[in-house]
Amino acid sequence: MIPRIRAELGVAEMAAALRWPRHDDVARYEQAFAASMGQRHAIAFGYGRSALSIALQCLLGSGREVICPAYTCVVVAHAIVTSGNVPVFIDSHADDFNMDLDAAAAAITSRTGAIIATSLFGHPVNLEHTDALRAAHPDVLMIQDCAHSFDARWQGRAVQGAGDFAIF
Repeated sequence: MIPRIRAELGVAEMAAALRWPRHDDVARYEQAFAASMGQRHAIAFGYGRSALSIALQCLLGSGREVICPAYTCVVVAHAIVTSGNVPVFIDSHADDFNMDLDAAAAAITSRTGAIIATSLFGHPVNLEHTDALRAAHPDVLMIQDCAHSFDARWQGRAVQGAGDFAIF
């Protein structure tokens, strides 16, 4: 069996793990991560659920609908609910497991505040469709869920740059 994740730890990694953290370690990580993903800013959170919940609270407030894939990690729906908003689940395509963006477009109402587009299992979300949704509904936030798609590309474009913000 091939292990899914195998850490490559050497002397340098062990020494870094054992040293007292410097006060700027997180800030340096955020800057390096933002640069590697082609973004201006990155904010590190202990959990993606916390990042998404806080972002929704800050940008939407509460009482809005957030369109998300029905096939997603439970923390996505949990973050929507804990932010005071309501998840609207959209079915996925059988060929790539990503949310059906045509069904998402049909589900948009006056209460819709955001769409969470998730790229799963090496299949980047179709950015032509997300661009069309953003153009048709400029007041609806487009959130790229990149937890399974660090630096994924759709026809050469970085998925994480094609929305109002991205969660990794």
